[in-house]
Amino acid sequence: MTGAAKPNPRPRPAGRTEAIRQVLHAQARGRTHDCQATPRPAGLTPFTAVHTDPEKVGWAKAQFPPCPLLARSVPQLIEAMWALRAWADNPSYRMLERRADRIERRAGTVRALPHATLHRVMTRGRMPRLEVLELFVKACGAEAHWDEWRRAWFAVNADMHLASLRRRGKR
Repeated sequence: MTGAAKPNPRPRPAGRTEAIRQVLHAQARGRTHDCQATPRPAGLTPFTAVHTDPEKVGWAKAQFPPCPLLARSVPQLIEAMWALRAWADNPSYRMLERRADRIERRAGTVRALPHATLHRVMTRGRMPRLEVLELFVKACGAEAHWDEWRRAWFAVNADMHLASLRRRGKR
């Protein structure tokens, strides 16, 4: 076997840095990489960060978390909590517990958000304690909107209290 080595007909794959650069340049030109031909999902807005999920390349969720102020019952409040969790990219209950723990350590308090408590609140349809709701909202990344959630909790709590007074009056 004499002669020079044959050149490789396949080009070498670009490195990770080159791939990221190509994605960013494609987004800067107004395209969304490989998802250009797919229609934009409803409720999503364009953004410039790179996702690892190919279904989300070039798109992100809405900037603001769901508003709970229309909730007038416990099931509606819990539905709003599910929407907030979905807005936060569906973190696990244990992940929310760790996030709440980090937030509380920074604040210098000793409150906790046990994952089992959060699971019971989210699946059994019972009214969460105000402290649990506060830690949940903050762990989901909606700390700036905590006042809305607090007002919704008080509105639902007042409606529950009025309903119980009406039931007692009818007996």
